[in-house]
Amino acid sequence: MKIGEAARELGWELRSVNPTMEIPAFSNDSRNISPGEIFWGLKGTRDGCEFAGDALEKRAGAVVVNRRWADKLPSGSPIIVVSNIEKALAAYGSLARSKFKGKVFALTGSCGKTTVKELLYQVLSKKYRVIRSQASYNNHIGVPFTLNLLNDKLEIAVIEMGANHPGEIAELCEIARPSAGLITMVGRAHMAGFTTLKGVAEAKGELFRGLIGPKLGFVNFDDAYIVGQSDILPHRLGYGFGLPPAGKGFARLYRAAETSDGFNLLNNDYKFPFPPFMMIHAVSAAAVGHFWGVETENIADALAKFEGLPGRMRRIVKEGIIIYDDTYNSNPSSLKAALQYISGLKAGRKIAALGDMRELGNYEEMEHKAAVKLLQELDFDKWFTCGEAFSKIEGACYCSDKDEMTHEIVKYLREGDIVLFKGSRANRIEHVMNEVLKMINPNAPAARNET
Repeated sequence: MKIGEAARELGWELRSVNPTMEIPAFSNDSRNISPGEIFWGLKGTRDGCEFAGDALEKRAGAVVVNRRWADKLPSGSPIIVVSNIEKALAAYGSLARSKFKGKVFALTGSCGKTTVKELLYQVLSKKYRVIRSQASYNNHIGVPFTLNLLNDKLEIAVIEMGANHPGEIAELCEIARPSAGLITMVGRAHMAGFTTLKGVAEAKGELFRGLIGPKLGFVNFDDAYIVGQSDILPHRLGYGFGLPPAGKGFARLYRAAETSDGFNLLNNDYKFPFPPFMMIHAVSAAAVGHFWGVETENIADALAKFEGLPGRMRRIVKEGIIIYDDTYNSNPSSLKAALQYISGLKAGRKIAALGDMRELGNYEEMEHKAAVKLLQELDFDKWFTCGEAFSKIEGACYCSDKDEMTHEIVKYLREGDIVLFKGSRANRIEHVMNEVLKMINPNAPAARNET
C-alpha cells in the first residue's frame, strides 16, 4: 500500500513525505530503527514522540507524531501527523487487513501461544505462503505491525494475540478480523486483570466471538473452559488426548494418543522432541495442518525438526549439567507443568531457580506458597528464588538479588544435576542462567542447545 492511499483513507496529514512511496516496515524503538522504516511515537513509560528526532537522525522514512510534536521537529522532516497515535495505528492495521485476500488465523491462551504460533508457521509453510507475528508481537502494537507486512503473495497470516485485561482480545480481533483460530489453554495467568479462572476463560473466548466469515474454531477438548467458550461457534473442530465431550457437535475430531517420543494422530506417528505437557501444542498444529490439506509426511517433518524457542523449555547441556531454559515467562499453570516434568526425569538432582510470577493480584501470596509446597511435594533436591513475592514465603530459599542467586546456584551445582530456570518476564531470570553457564567453566566449549 502506498502512503498516500493510507493518508487519504485514514485522514493523515503528510509533511515532506512522498505519497507514492510504498509503506515500509514499522518501528517504535528509535534505538534500533533501520533506515527507511516508519517510526511510531507511541506512549510507553515515556511519550514516544520525544524520540522522533532521534529516529529522523537515523534516517527513518517518516515519523508518526501528533500535531504538538510535529511542529517541534525540523522543517522539511518526513512527518505523518495524526490526532491520536494509538488509534491511528489500530486504524491502519485494520485497513491493511481489509486489503488482504488470504486467511487470517488467530490464537491466544494462557500458555504456549508463541510456541503454537511457530509450530503453525512451520506446518502451514509446507503448503502455503505464510507470515506470522514476529517474536511475541501480540498486543495493540504488535498486531498492526504484523498486518503491515501483508502482501498479495501471502496466503495465510498467523496472528498471536495476548491480553492482561478483558476486552483486549476483542479489540485485536476487530483489527485483524480472523476467520479461524484457537485457544491453547486457560490457566491462572494475569489474574490481577481477570480476577477468576472464569474471567480468564471469558477473555480468551473473545477470540472465538471475534471470528468472521466461516468462524472456524479449533477447540482443545481437553480443556473444559475452552469447550465452553466454543459453544458460540457455528463450525468447530476438536483436538486433544482425552474423550471429547458429548453433544458438542464437532464437525471433525483429531484425537491423539501419546507415544514414547511423540503422539499418534489419524493412525500416523509424529515425533516431537519436547516435554509431554507441550505435546498438545504439536497436536493443535497437526490438526490445523490436516484440515487445511498439508500432507501427513510434511506435518511430521515440520514437528520433528522443530527446534523450540529460547526461554521455552530449551534444553541446554554444559559440563554434564542439564539446564532447562523456561525463562520467558511464568504463571501457576506453566510452573506446575514444568516442575512436574523435571521431577519425573529419572537421573540427577532436581534443582529449580525461580523468579516471581507477576500479575496475580489477590492470588499472589497463595500461588507462591503453592509453588514452594509443590517443590517440597515433588522432592526437589534444592531450589532458589528471588523477587518480592517469594521473599515473603516461608521455605522459599530466597536470594536477595540475582547476583546472590547466581553464586548460590554455582556453589551447589555438580555434574549430573538438572536445573530449571523460570520466572515472569519482568524477572529476567535468563540473566541468572547465562551467568551460571559462564561460571560453570569459563574455559569449556559453549553450551549446546538440545531439543
